[in-house]
Amino acid sequence: MRSKTTGFSISKGLLIGLLLAVWWLSGCATAPPSTQAVGTYQPSQTIEFYDAGARHTGYGKVQGGSIELFNPDSSRAGSGKIGR
Repeated sequence: MRSKTTGFSISKGLLIGLLLAVWWLSGCATAPPSTQAVGTYQPSQTIEFYDAGARHTGYGKVQGGSIELFNPDSSRAGSGKIGR
């Protein structure tokens, strides 16, 4: 006589696996950057540029007080400082 614990074990394992996947994908499993001092990490922002005809003319990546500019084909167009 065999017991039917196999179905319970598989469903329990799938549930635990699903919960771990959701936890990992939500970012809970990632630690803050340890190479930076606390309070100095500044994530970069991407700004898209469009002309008056709504055509994409490029984008810029801003981090801290500097910006890097790129053409629509991702080739580098220049850089600069933000602020006074």
